[in-house]
Amino acid sequence: MPHPTLLHRCSVCGKPRIPAGPRSADSSGETATQLRSAGQSHRVGTAVKYAGHVMLAASLAYLTLATIILLILMPGAWVTGISLGIGFLMVLFWLFLRGQGNRALTERDRALERAYSQAILATLRLDSVERSAEAITQLVHLPLERTESLLMSLNANDRMTSRVTDEGELLFGVTEPHRLRVEAGPNVLPEDVIEAEFDEALEKNRSTHRQP
Repeated sequence: MPHPTLLHRCSVCGKPRIPAGPRSADSSGETATQLRSAGQSHRVGTAVKYAGHVMLAASLAYLTLATIILLILMPGAWVTGISLGIGFLMVLFWLFLRGQGNRALTERDRALERAYSQAILATLRLDSVERSAEAITQLVHLPLERTESLLMSLNANDRMTSRVTDEGELLFGVTEPHRLRVEAGPNVLPEDVIEAEFDEALEKNRSTHRQP
């Protein structure tokens, strides 16, 4: 189901989810990891945010009450300083909570961007078909503006390709995954070198047999 900050979430557990479509990639691997990170950051950020609201309300109430009592009783400077100092410590603690909450919510947004970016790459890799931003939007269930922003960021990734068709339409695709290369030891030659040397030796053997 749609969510204002998590974009989409499960209607049962409330965790962030990417809606599964008929041609969309499953939420697995890196996508699932980023979704879990986004959910964790969302819970922490939301809890700290509400705790900060409570602390701010308590700080303002304490400072107001302390100021009234101090104006009525007019105690010494030492008592006044301690009373106001406690209030300012409460304000500082609220500022700390607000900073921690904002950082957690910022990490949530970044994790969601990484999750949807991975989902876009996985979706395009399913059938290796180039698609427009509008088509990708329908697959990942994001607003067009959000999808275009993710595609522009992914365009700098070497796994993403883009080209403009003769009709002026911008299409996005993915490159073939690079083959993994194993570091060879001192007595091990790469496969293409071994094959070239084998062909050379075979040709020399044929030339030798042709001589009278």
